[in-house]
Amino acid sequence: ANTRLLLYLLLAATHQSKERELMTDDYRTECAYYEGSHVLVIYNNSEETVEARVVLDGESYFASLEAYESKTFQIN
Repeated sequence: ANTRLLLYLLLAATHQSKERELMTDDYRTECAYYEGSHVLVIYNNSEETVEARVVLDGESYFASLEAYESKTFQIN
């Protein structure tokens, strides 16, 4: 989470958007895309409930995640 927060701070300081492909919009969350099986996983690294969004191939995927929960999406 510290690395993600640092990345967000650097993007903000250079006036760049934090919205990028395969990057969650909340620093407490992360994602992984398994191209071979077309599976996207969004996971929460915090003790709080969070909302997260990930963009993949121009399409947004949303997840409401409880503490340390993960959600899986099958991508076609």
